[in-house]
Amino acid sequence: MVLERKYALGYSLFIIFITIVMGFPYFHNPIAFDSLTQFYISTILYTLILFYFQKLVAVYIQSDILRKNAYYDALTDIGNKRSIDSWLESEIKRCNETNSVFSIIYFDIDYFKKINDTFGHHIGDSVLIEFSSLIKNHIRPSDFFGRWGGEEFIIILTNQFLTEVTQFAENLRKIIEDHTFQFVGKVTASFGVSCLQPNDVPKTLIKRADQALYIAKNHGRNMVKAN
Repeated sequence: MVLERKYALGYSLFIIFITIVMGFPYFHNPIAFDSLTQFYISTILYTLILFYFQKLVAVYIQSDILRKNAYYDALTDIGNKRSIDSWLESEIKRCNETNSVFSIIYFDIDYFKKINDTFGHHIGDSVLIEFSSLIKNHIRPSDFFGRWGGEEFIIILTNQFLTEVTQFAENLRKIIEDHTFQFVGKVTASFGVSCLQPNDVPKTLIKRADQALYIAKNHGRNMVKAN
């Protein structure tokens, strides 16, 4: 991309040079000389300004891409672990300041390793993409949804208590269970739910949800447990 910009600048300057050469016959005319000089100077300045403006735009776009890559999962195009950590810290701070509450759902796809082993990792990736899209279509705009890692996901539900979120997780469980995934057919998921408690930090909140998820998986999977 940088090389292309250099070529573009070179071509522009070359064209300016040609126009200067073509204007040589008129340089003996004082009036024409002054007009041509102003034209050439302004053209060169505009060319340089446009070149560096394009360069600034390219740098901005590149930095925006890097920022997105830092906080979003490349496969599913949802928040990644770093993004979830940031969301949790912000929500805990907000709730402490406003005396409000939020809850999280920690869930993963049941027997995902078997999907990869049976159909291949490219199909496993397809399931993750379809799974993420399915969830995104059934959460509120105010909710945060991210991929914690592998086949594990977290939803942060603002201003929601444990009972409400547990029921919401159950609804999601049924939606996933009823959905037929391309290539692999039926897929289920297990859920752990926890609600913000006094003195919670992201780690303690996630730990309780993880413990609930562990119970759900040990009791047969495809279920919701709260902690």
